[in-house]
Amino acid sequence: MKKLKTSCCGFSTTAARLGTISAQKEAVHAMTEILFPLMSGDPDEPGVLLEWRAPHGSQVAAYQVIAEVTVDKFDAEINTPVAGTLSWVVAAGDEVRQGAVIATVD
Repeated sequence: MKKLKTSCCGFSTTAARLGTISAQKEAVHAMTEILFPLMSGDPDEPGVLLEWRAPHGSQVAAYQVIAEVTVDKFDAEINTPVAGTLSWVVAAGDEVRQGAVIATVD
């Protein structure tokens, strides 16, 4: 096998690529937190998770709508930025602080 030249950072091209691939795999398996959005001028004003659109433990697709929330008569749909298994942290009807974690996708 031919020895590879090192890059300016001191890593071989192969090692740098393997590190990048390894980091990408770790990022893929990382848990993503879904937050209640900041929907009013007062972040201390609580909101309500009106309903879940995807069951707890279900497989969700990236950008799928998973919940509906409200703050002071302003409703919004929440979608997930990644695909994976949805785990609820709060139940439908619960009062939730804006910015709080409402679910995770693993």
